[in-house]
Amino acid sequence: MLTHLPLRKKLPARCAMGCPWQWPRRIASWQGRASLAVVMIALSFAQLPAQSAKADSAFAFVSILCRHPGLPAFLDEAQIGVTPVRHFPVLAGEHEFGVRRSDSSSWLDSDWVQRVTVSAGDTLELTAEFYRSYFINSSPYGAQVWRDQKLEGTTPLVLRLPEQATATVEVVLEGYHGRVLELGPQAGETPLAVSVRRFDLVLEKDLVLASQLEQELHARDRRRARYRRMTYVAAGVSLAASVAAIYFKHEADQAYRQYQNFGDPAGRESHYARARRYDRYSGAAFATFQVSFAFSFYGFLQSMRK
Repeated sequence: MLTHLPLRKKLPARCAMGCPWQWPRRIASWQGRASLAVVMIALSFAQLPAQSAKADSAFAFVSILCRHPGLPAFLDEAQIGVTPVRHFPVLAGEHEFGVRRSDSSSWLDSDWVQRVTVSAGDTLELTAEFYRSYFINSSPYGAQVWRDQKLEGTTPLVLRLPEQATATVEVVLEGYHGRVLELGPQAGETPLAVSVRRFDLVLEKDLVLASQLEQELHARDRRRARYRRMTYVAAGVSLAASVAAIYFKHEADQAYRQYQNFGDPAGRESHYARARRYDRYSGAAFATFQVSFAFSFYGFLQSMRK
């Protein structure tokens, strides 16, 4: 017998957010995914400083400071910016740093260049300092150039000073009046406006000093001539005395051999007296040789003195 089963009820359509009894499961799933994303983002940000530190460890950081801003700065002849350059990354090793001056007007001016060896991780600060060169010449040439009681050289001379520095130099030549020069920026001048860079001096002869020097020169020449004469005379006496000493020694030795070989007592005494006499002559000649040689050597040294 067939029985009629009750019809199943039609379930309501599923809403977009799911059924209420499924919400806790979905919320838990979303929370898990969000937590995983947060962890991955945190790990990625944690790796960034390590990667940055690893990359920076291969470099040194160099700053180039200069009194004049805006000048081209170079690393190994390649421009890296204008002064001041701060914390520029540089590979470890030897490099050439340079700053080109903007006021170069002649061969006396030069750019700032410095070779530096840097190591990875170093922080280096360089200061570009420019120098100004001054050309000093004199007629007659060969004059001494003194600065702060220090001899810088003789004319013609190129003297280099820091661009801000001033100096007082004295040009001195024996027999001539000295000259004093003021180098560097003077009152009202800036370092870039220094115009006098070349000095061609004509030194005036000091007549009084020249007369004194001439008298001293004559006296020195006379003294040298006197000592030269003494040297020649003493050398001649020394030579003659040495020959005489050798001759008398030979005669004394010969007389002594005759004394030894002669049989007659009276003759033996005669040869013995002759040997003693020539020995005295030889000793006197040798002493004369020593004294005259000493005088000749002394005279030679004195004749060579200035």
